[in-house]
Amino acid sequence: MHRTDGLDAGILCGTIDNAENVQLQRAFERSGLKCAQMLPEDVSIGASLQPAFLHDAVNVDAVPGFIVRGIGVTTLTRSFYRFDVLYALERRGKVLINGARATEVAMNKAMASVAIDAAGIPTPATVVTENLKHAIAAFDRLGGDVVIKPVYGSLGIGMFRIQDKGVAEHLLVELFRNGCAFYMQQFHPWSSPVGIAASHPFDVRALVIGGEVAGAMIRESPDASQWKTNVHQGAEPRPFSPSREVQNLAIEAAAAIGLEVAGVDLLHSARAGGWVVLEANCAPGWTGLSRACPADIPARIVEYYREKLKR
Repeated sequence: MHRTDGLDAGILCGTIDNAENVQLQRAFERSGLKCAQMLPEDVSIGASLQPAFLHDAVNVDAVPGFIVRGIGVTTLTRSFYRFDVLYALERRGKVLINGARATEVAMNKAMASVAIDAAGIPTPATVVTENLKHAIAAFDRLGGDVVIKPVYGSLGIGMFRIQDKGVAEHLLVELFRNGCAFYMQQFHPWSSPVGIAASHPFDVRALVIGGEVAGAMIRESPDASQWKTNVHQGAEPRPFSPSREVQNLAIEAAAAIGLEVAGVDLLHSARAGGWVVLEANCAPGWTGLSRACPADIPARIVEYYREKLKR
């Protein structure tokens, strides 16, 4: 492995050379900062030792800060360790964007929903449980039209919409047998507010950096039967100029979780009669957003990092 010293920043990521991580690294380099991508599992923690961190290619002790772009998919024990790396870096004075606690909460849909709700932000009614009896009862409690999601997950993978109680009971029993916890959310049909013309289901992704909305887009499903609006699932990104209401909700949701960089998903709900916050992503992508919005997101992240280092 090639030795890299004298870094001004690191990118902690689940996958090396992901297109967005490469863009971010190049944005650092264009700004005159030396940067490298690193996997959290390649960092070892020491105590009563110098250096305090071990890495085959990077002098981690000398790096002032890191952009956290994910911890990767692994076993539960190793996931805990990778969060330990984030907490250890912070405890030893490193700047993290996003911080360890905010990343941990955002990656856990249960804790993120509680944080958003506790801040008084409109969000769909949700039940999180490992109790099978409570989960089955929640189907009726949530109106008989429910989205079941993995507590940890992204990109719309592993999400089910259930409208039949028998199907719900069968699925919940199978998930229970496989040791799953249940994250169940009331389904909210979409509606178009004044100023947005959409013929298929859509939501809004607002990208928040440092308490400001740096860019936003509409994500519209390819057909009327497709309720998932993730770009990864085939939704089309469209330009969108968010209202002050949408901007405020996105900024408030990011702040409720403690995120400095966040991709906040909002839906204009026919059920609620207005905007609701669905979730906030702590390592948001911008490939779809860059097709719909002129903002240079990697450059904005680098600018925010530089400003934070000065504080």
